[in-house]
Amino acid sequence: MMPCTICQAEHHEGQQYCDLCTAILRTTGDHRWLDLVRPPLVSEARDVLQGMTSSRARWAHLKHAPWVLEAGNWARLEDPSMDPIADWHAGKAAFEEAAKAARTSEDLAPEHHRALAQGVTLATGQLVQFSDEGVLIDGRGPFARVPWKDMLELMCSPSRRGWDLLGLAMAAASVSGPGIRVPMQPVGFGAHHVIQETHPVQPMLRWLSILKRLRAPLDDVTSLWIADFDHSPPLRWQGRAARGPQREALNELIRQRPQRLAEGRSEPWVAAWNTTKEVEHRPLPQALSSDQGRLSFRVARLARGGDVLTIKVPRDPRLWAWLFAWMLAPPWSEERARLHAFAVAWNGEERNEVAPALARSIVLLRDVLNQYRARTHVEGERMLIRGRFGHGYEMQVRSGAHMAPFVVRGIDGKGRPTEPPLCITEDRTSPSLPLGDVLASVVLALLDDVGTSTTIEPLNRFIYTMSPAYERDNEPVDDRALSEALPWFEPAGTGRRRTFDPGWYNGTTAQNGTVLNQQKYVKAWIDATLDGRQRRQRHHTWMNPPYGGNNGVGGRFQRMMREHMDGLGLGERDERNLPELLNQGLQDINPMQGFAALRGRVHIRDGAGQREQRPDIRDAPLRIRDLYARVWTILGRSALGREVRLGAGTPYHVELPTGFQFTVRNHREHQFLRRLLRFAGWGEGDDALHFVRRRRWPRGAQARLARELNRWQHRIGAQGDVPWWWNYPREEFIDEGMLNDWRLREDLRD
Repeated sequence: MMPCTICQAEHHEGQQYCDLCTAILRTTGDHRWLDLVRPPLVSEARDVLQGMTSSRARWAHLKHAPWVLEAGNWARLEDPSMDPIADWHAGKAAFEEAAKAARTSEDLAPEHHRALAQGVTLATGQLVQFSDEGVLIDGRGPFARVPWKDMLELMCSPSRRGWDLLGLAMAAASVSGPGIRVPMQPVGFGAHHVIQETHPVQPMLRWLSILKRLRAPLDDVTSLWIADFDHSPPLRWQGRAARGPQREALNELIRQRPQRLAEGRSEPWVAAWNTTKEVEHRPLPQALSSDQGRLSFRVARLARGGDVLTIKVPRDPRLWAWLFAWMLAPPWSEERARLHAFAVAWNGEERNEVAPALARSIVLLRDVLNQYRARTHVEGERMLIRGRFGHGYEMQVRSGAHMAPFVVRGIDGKGRPTEPPLCITEDRTSPSLPLGDVLASVVLALLDDVGTSTTIEPLNRFIYTMSPAYERDNEPVDDRALSEALPWFEPAGTGRRRTFDPGWYNGTTAQNGTVLNQQKYVKAWIDATLDGRQRRQRHHTWMNPPYGGNNGVGGRFQRMMREHMDGLGLGERDERNLPELLNQGLQDINPMQGFAALRGRVHIRDGAGQREQRPDIRDAPLRIRDLYARVWTILGRSALGREVRLGAGTPYHVELPTGFQFTVRNHREHQFLRRLLRFAGWGEGDDALHFVRRRRWPRGAQARLARELNRWQHRIGAQGDVPWWWNYPREEFIDEGMLNDWRLREDLRD
């Protein structure tokens, strides 16, 4: 940890400013490129480019640099003189003529279209064709973001010899694409407002998706992991109360990636992704783009307030291979940081000093937050403020309503931000103030939300309709607490109309309520927004009554269903399955077809580990809590007749029916695994080490499993953690179709 240069708040090493200050600097515009990468890397990049005044001279110098040539070796063929094109289907002369016409003219002759459509066959066997919609590879596509003009020129140039054109084309389509298209909210008549969400990990995701689409060699686990992104809630419309896509959600998906990503691939960036050491994903801008068929390098125009300037990249495979290799590297890698250092240093000196007025305003904001530390909390770029009743408000530094530089959302009693954001804007009647002063005034206004609500109607409506967070959900605030917050409050017993009559307060049934303390409230807020979306509230209907409902509704409903089934002549098996059917009806509707959906109606808690360290569930204490939770899931969902064989002596490797592999390290784990097998209905087969799924869960399996996990948790010394059995499915149903998840097919052997 180190102090922030501006506000002195502690933050992680590797950056000059804390996340909050960085967000403020980015919002001001003049500091858009400030602190994107470490200053020594920017200085090193300036030294490399020193003395070269034009982009042409800089590219000519870079393509001969040893580290550029080394980074581009992945795209080299084994024979440097080998022609990567094996067959020109329309003839080499006709294809070159069509390529020249396509690069220089917008209206091609029909024979040119036909020549490009016939394409070429590469030495590796793939067919590459060109159409007006993009590049096709073996009939799949089109890949619209490939810089096709540059690609055509490279294919017709002698410099193509010795280079893997297919690898360069796939990498180009990966690094220069747009942001992920995400439906944010409906706009009427079934349509959705779509935004482009950018993230530093998108090039790698696109590259893997292209590999999968082209049926290139890719392991099954990675293929399933890529498929999860198409169904993940952060990338889909989740309802009016959801927050939509969040950078934090994508960060979490990346942290929880497979232990061996793209296993078997030899590209250099694959090894960089398969590491346990990583830092927070920085908001790096997109370094490469493809426009009008040309590949461009996006650099900082520091003299124009931090704007972006695009620089054409020469059609040289040495430069392409270098840029693509560094762009596909993970955002925490040294190579990715050096690439963006060149983007910052390309056009001269960076404005490395923060304006004194802006710095003083940021210090003022920090002073306000520190002064009211009992009711405020800073989490990265976000701020949590508690009002006088205990209402919560989340404030982010970003473009908000009516061009305000901030967004304020109310927080419900369970820590979930509400939608839409509160319409709170900046006061533009007074002289313009530095951003820190503006944010500090908003924080003070939210701390006194009761007084501020008299002039801001959306805030007033939120206070009236949303209950604060209490230790128990059904516990309102008492008259004394109201009178302390509102001196003009008059209780209902006076017989006169109360001045303040919120919808969440019932004066006739008031109890001595206790507002949820700050520590618990902050934890609830972080947990509710960790995965980038809100948990949906459960709604019971007459078809799935709650346990022990009012007047025994649940039991009466089950008796009626049993009588109805008896009248239909259904067997004993259907009667046994009735509780299971009712229990499944109580589960939340989950649109995900992934690991979270198959755990059943349980609390999901996947720890992210240390901030700079990717968690490895093979290590203690995550081993019993998370790794064996996957084992239990497979054992409980596998069909009858499935087989598993254990080892004779520890340590030994085990392979489960889904292909999931892990190591049993010691005798204690061996005994624990045998208990899991018995709890899940597995019995001995040919010998003592051979197990076969013979029946469903025996009676009391869940309770015995919970007691076993509690002993493990006590033995390891994690009593203060949440119960480990929360991660283990507690609802039994045999469905191997739900086991088609990458987490249940990983190779996690030591």
